[in-house]
Amino acid sequence: MPCSPSTPLALPSPRPSRSIGTERRRALQSIPLARSRGRRVTNSAPSRKRRATRREDGFSLLEVVVAVAVFSLGALAVINVLGQGSRETVADESRAVAAIVAENRLAEAMAQSRPPASGLTRGAETALARTWDWEMRVAPSPDPRILRIDVDVRANGGKQLLASLSSFRAAP
Repeated sequence: MPCSPSTPLALPSPRPSRSIGTERRRALQSIPLARSRGRRVTNSAPSRKRRATRREDGFSLLEVVVAVAVFSLGALAVINVLGQGSRETVADESRAVAAIVAENRLAEAMAQSRPPASGLTRGAETALARTWDWEMRVAPSPDPRILRIDVDVRANGGKQLLASLSSFRAAP
C-alpha cells in the first residue's frame, strides 16, 4: 500500500496489549515444577560469551591438588590414631601377661612348704609364646617373724618394668 501524505502511517504501538513478560510468566506458572518451588526459570543454556567467562564449569588442577592434600592429611591422622590404639593394646596385653607371670612366681613362693631363702633370685618363664624375665627378692620385714617377697617382671631382655607384686609370708 502506497503511502500518501494524507494517510497516517500505521506504527506499532510501543506497548502491546500483553507484554512478552506477562505471557512468559503465565507460561512458566503453568509448569508445576516452577510454580511449586517459587523460582524463576530461565534459559539454562548459557551463551558462548557467558560460558567462556564462567569459572564454575569444573575444578582446576590446583583445586584438585589441594583437595587431595587435605584428604591425605585426614587419612594420615586416622591411620595414626588407629596405630596408636594398636600399640596401646599390645602394651596393655604385655602388662597383663607380665602380671600373670608375677602372680605365678609369687604363688609358687607362697605354696612351698619352706619359705624361699633370703636374697635375689632370677629366672625366665614362657607365657603366651613369649619369654619373660623375673626377679624375686626375699627380705626380712621389720617383724622378724615375717618375710617380704617382691617379684618384678620384664619382657625378655627388656629394661622396662611391666609388673611388680609384693606379699608377706611367715618366716621359718
